[in-house]
Amino acid sequence: MGYRDAVLADSPVSYWPLTETSGTTAVDAVAAHNGTYTGSYAQNAATVLVGTSVPSTNFTGGYVNLGDNAAYSPQAGASGLLTLECIWNPSTVSGTQMLMAKSDSGGSEYQFYASGSVLVIQIQQGNYVDICATSGGTLVAGANHHLVTTYDRAAGIVDLWINNVQVASSTAMTGTSADTATALNLSARVGLLNAAGLLAHCALYGSRLSAAKIASHFRESLRGGVSY
Repeated sequence: MGYRDAVLADSPVSYWPLTETSGTTAVDAVAAHNGTYTGSYAQNAATVLVGTSVPSTNFTGGYVNLGDNAAYSPQAGASGLLTLECIWNPSTVSGTQMLMAKSDSGGSEYQFYASGSVLVIQIQQGNYVDICATSGGTLVAGANHHLVTTYDRAAGIVDLWINNVQVASSTAMTGTSADTATALNLSARVGLLNAAGLLAHCALYGSRLSAAKIASHFRESLRGGVSY
Protein backbone atom coordinates (compact mmCIF):
# COMPACT_ATOMS: atom_id res chain seq x y z
CA MET A 1 0.00 0.00 0.00
CA GLY A 2 1.18 3.53 -0.76
CA TYR A 3 0.15 6.85 0.76
CA ARG A 4 -2.56 7.50 -1.82
CA ASP A 5 -4.07 4.05 -1.23
CA ALA A 6 -4.08 4.58 2.54
CA VAL A 7 -5.98 7.85 2.17
CA LEU A 8 -8.49 6.50 -0.34
CA ALA A 9 -9.13 3.42 1.79
CA ASP A 10 -10.55 5.70 4.49
CA SER A 11 -13.18 7.20 2.17
CA PRO A 12 -12.42 10.92 2.09
CA VAL A 13 -15.02 13.29 0.68
CA SER A 14 -12.25 14.76 -1.46
CA TYR A 15 -8.51 14.24 -1.83
CA TRP A 16 -6.31 16.72 -3.69
CA PRO A 17 -2.79 15.23 -4.07
CA LEU A 18 -1.44 18.44 -5.69
CA THR A 19 0.97 16.32 -7.69
CA GLU A 20 0.25 17.91 -11.08
CA THR A 21 3.29 18.67 -13.22
CA SER A 22 1.59 21.30 -15.37
CA GLY A 23 -1.71 23.09 -15.94
CA THR A 24 -4.03 25.02 -13.66
CA THR A 25 -6.37 22.22 -12.53
CA ALA A 26 -5.93 20.63 -9.09
CA VAL A 27 -7.55 17.25 -9.53
CA ASP A 28 -9.71 15.64 -6.85
CA ALA A 29 -8.78 11.95 -6.76
CA VAL A 30 -12.18 11.02 -5.28
CA ALA A 31 -14.92 13.13 -6.79
CA ALA A 32 -15.35 15.90 -9.36
CA HIS A 33 -14.40 18.62 -6.90
CA ASN A 34 -11.46 19.90 -8.92
CA GLY A 35 -9.87 23.23 -8.07
CA THR A 36 -7.90 25.94 -9.85
CA TYR A 37 -4.30 26.91 -9.16
CA THR A 38 -4.02 30.69 -8.83
CA GLY A 39 -1.15 33.08 -8.25
CA SER A 40 2.48 32.14 -7.70
CA TYR A 41 3.35 28.45 -7.42
CA ALA A 42 5.69 25.85 -8.93
CA GLN A 43 4.44 22.39 -9.85
CA ASN A 44 6.57 19.26 -10.08
CA ALA A 45 8.41 20.36 -6.93
CA ALA A 46 10.25 18.12 -4.46
CA THR A 47 8.38 15.22 -2.90
CA VAL A 48 6.95 15.22 0.63
CA LEU A 49 6.67 11.41 0.58
CA VAL A 50 9.96 10.01 1.82
CA GLY A 51 11.75 7.71 -0.59
CA THR A 52 9.49 8.44 -3.56
CA SER A 53 9.65 10.72 -6.59
CA VAL A 54 6.00 11.80 -6.28
CA PRO A 55 6.03 15.58 -6.78
CA SER A 56 4.34 18.23 -4.69
CA THR A 57 3.53 21.89 -5.35
CA ASN A 58 5.67 24.72 -4.03
CA PHE A 59 3.47 27.67 -3.12
CA THR A 60 5.10 31.11 -3.11
CA GLY A 61 2.04 33.32 -2.80
CA GLY A 62 -0.38 31.18 -4.78
CA TYR A 63 -3.22 28.88 -3.73
CA VAL A 64 -5.91 26.50 -4.95
CA ASN A 65 -9.47 27.79 -5.19
CA LEU A 66 -12.02 24.97 -4.79
CA GLY A 67 -15.15 27.10 -4.74
CA ASP A 68 -18.08 26.28 -2.50
CA ASN A 69 -19.74 22.89 -2.19
CA ALA A 70 -21.98 21.43 0.51
CA ALA A 71 -19.68 18.39 0.51
CA TYR A 72 -16.95 20.57 2.06
CA SER A 73 -19.06 21.13 5.21
CA PRO A 74 -19.67 17.72 6.81
CA GLN A 75 -19.25 19.29 10.27
CA ALA A 76 -22.50 21.17 9.62
CA GLY A 77 -24.42 18.08 8.42
CA ALA A 78 -26.11 15.20 10.18
CA SER A 79 -22.89 13.46 11.23
CA GLY A 80 -21.21 16.58 12.59
CA LEU A 81 -17.82 14.99 11.85
CA LEU A 82 -14.82 16.47 10.05
CA THR A 83 -11.18 15.59 9.43
CA LEU A 84 -8.68 17.76 7.54
CA GLU A 85 -5.29 16.35 6.55
CA CYS A 86 -2.27 17.52 4.57
CA ILE A 87 1.51 17.24 4.33
CA TRP A 88 3.39 20.55 4.50
CA ASN A 89 7.06 21.44 4.32
CA PRO A 90 7.10 25.15 5.19
CA SER A 91 9.75 27.45 3.80
CA THR A 92 9.18 29.73 6.79
CA VAL A 93 7.34 29.51 10.11
CA SER A 94 6.49 33.17 10.59
CA GLY A 95 3.15 34.94 10.40
CA THR A 96 -0.23 33.38 9.65
CA GLN A 97 -0.24 30.70 6.93
CA MET A 98 -3.54 29.11 5.93
CA LEU A 99 -3.36 25.44 4.91
CA MET A 100 -7.04 24.56 4.39
CA ALA A 101 -9.65 27.23 5.00
CA LYS A 102 -13.35 27.67 4.23
CA SER A 103 -13.46 31.11 5.69
CA ASP A 104 -13.74 34.82 5.00
CA SER A 105 -14.84 37.92 6.87
CA GLY A 106 -18.46 37.48 5.77
CA GLY A 107 -19.00 33.79 6.41
CA SER A 108 -16.59 31.40 8.03
CA GLU A 109 -16.59 27.68 8.83
CA TYR A 110 -13.08 26.43 9.57
CA GLN A 111 -9.47 27.48 9.34
CA PHE A 112 -6.57 25.02 9.61
CA TYR A 113 -3.40 27.06 9.74
CA ALA A 114 -0.02 27.87 11.21
CA SER A 115 0.56 30.88 13.43
CA GLY A 116 4.31 31.11 13.45
CA SER A 117 5.44 27.66 14.61
CA VAL A 118 2.06 26.89 16.19
CA LEU A 119 -0.64 24.79 14.49
CA VAL A 120 -4.22 26.00 14.97
CA ILE A 121 -7.73 24.85 14.08
CA GLN A 122 -10.67 27.25 14.33
CA ILE A 123 -14.27 26.18 13.77
CA GLN A 124 -17.13 28.64 13.76
CA GLN A 125 -19.88 28.17 16.31
CA GLY A 126 -21.70 31.48 16.01
CA ASN A 127 -18.41 33.40 16.01
CA TYR A 128 -14.81 32.37 15.55
CA VAL A 129 -13.73 30.11 18.36
CA ASP A 130 -10.06 29.24 18.75
CA ILE A 131 -10.53 25.57 19.49
CA CYS A 132 -6.99 24.40 20.14
CA ALA A 133 -3.38 24.97 19.20
CA THR A 134 -0.02 23.35 19.72
CA SER A 135 2.65 24.62 22.04
CA GLY A 136 5.17 26.96 20.44
CA GLY A 137 8.06 25.72 18.36
CA THR A 138 6.37 22.59 17.00
CA LEU A 139 6.53 23.42 13.28
CA VAL A 140 9.98 23.71 11.71
CA ALA A 141 10.95 25.29 8.39
CA GLY A 142 12.36 22.88 5.82
CA ALA A 143 10.86 19.74 7.39
CA ASN A 144 7.91 17.58 6.34
CA HIS A 145 4.90 17.67 8.64
CA HIS A 146 1.96 15.29 8.41
CA LEU A 147 -0.86 17.44 9.82
CA VAL A 148 -4.32 16.30 10.89
CA THR A 149 -7.24 17.82 12.74
CA THR A 150 -10.42 15.93 13.67
CA TYR A 151 -13.73 17.26 14.98
CA ASP A 152 -16.87 15.70 16.48
CA ARG A 153 -19.61 18.29 16.91
CA ALA A 154 -21.92 16.21 19.10
CA ALA A 155 -19.16 15.18 21.50
CA GLY A 156 -17.56 18.62 21.46
CA ILE A 157 -14.15 17.10 20.72
CA VAL A 158 -11.46 18.51 18.47
CA ASP A 159 -7.79 17.58 18.26
CA LEU A 160 -4.58 18.23 16.38
CA TRP A 161 -1.90 15.80 15.25
CA ILE A 162 1.62 16.47 13.95
CA ASN A 163 3.64 13.52 12.64
CA ASN A 164 1.48 10.99 14.47
CA VAL A 165 1.66 12.83 17.78
CA GLN A 166 -1.52 14.26 19.28
CA VAL A 167 -0.34 17.73 20.20
CA ALA A 168 -3.62 19.31 21.34
CA SER A 169 -7.15 18.33 22.26
CA SER A 170 -10.23 20.15 23.48
CA THR A 171 -13.53 18.85 24.82
CA ALA A 172 -15.02 22.28 25.52
CA MET A 173 -16.81 22.80 22.20
CA THR A 174 -20.59 22.46 21.92
CA GLY A 175 -23.25 24.01 19.69
CA THR A 176 -23.99 24.20 15.99
CA SER A 177 -21.63 24.58 13.05
CA ALA A 178 -22.24 26.67 9.97
CA ASP A 179 -22.50 25.82 6.27
CA THR A 180 -21.76 29.02 4.38
CA ALA A 181 -21.26 29.97 0.74
CA THR A 182 -17.57 30.64 1.35
CA ALA A 183 -15.04 29.02 -0.99
CA LEU A 184 -12.62 26.39 0.26
CA ASN A 185 -8.98 27.32 -0.38
CA LEU A 186 -5.81 25.29 -0.08
CA SER A 187 -2.74 27.34 0.91
CA ALA A 188 -4.82 30.46 1.57
CA ARG A 189 -7.98 31.98 2.98
CA VAL A 190 -9.91 33.64 0.12
CA GLY A 191 -6.56 34.12 -1.61
CA LEU A 192 -4.88 35.75 1.41
CA LEU A 193 -2.61 34.64 4.26
CA ASN A 194 -0.93 32.18 1.91
CA ALA A 195 1.09 29.22 3.13
CA ALA A 196 4.68 29.16 1.86
CA GLY A 197 6.48 25.97 0.91
CA LEU A 198 5.70 22.48 -0.31
CA LEU A 199 2.06 21.47 0.18
CA ALA A 200 0.45 18.22 -0.96
CA HIS A 201 -2.02 15.44 -0.15
CA CYS A 202 -4.81 17.64 1.19
CA ALA A 203 -7.80 15.52 2.17
CA LEU A 204 -11.21 16.24 3.67
CA TYR A 205 -13.30 13.56 5.39
CA GLY A 206 -16.87 13.43 6.65
CA SER A 207 -15.66 11.26 9.51
CA ARG A 208 -13.33 11.56 12.48
CA LEU A 209 -10.19 9.60 11.65
CA SER A 210 -9.10 7.32 14.47
CA ALA A 211 -5.63 7.39 15.97
CA ALA A 212 -4.89 4.08 14.23
CA LYS A 213 -5.82 5.49 10.81
CA ILE A 214 -3.78 8.64 11.37
CA ALA A 215 -0.82 6.44 12.33
CA SER A 216 -1.28 4.35 9.19
CA HIS A 217 -1.22 7.43 6.95
CA PHE A 218 1.85 8.80 8.67
CA ARG A 219 3.70 5.48 8.30
CA GLU A 220 2.89 5.37 4.59
CA SER A 221 4.33 8.88 4.17
CA LEU A 222 7.67 7.56 5.46
CA ARG A 223 7.88 4.07 3.98
CA GLY A 224 9.71 4.94 0.78
CA GLY A 225 10.15 2.63 -2.16
CA VAL A 226 6.42 1.87 -2.18
CA SER A 227 4.39 2.59 -5.26
CA TYR A 228 2.35 5.77 -4.93
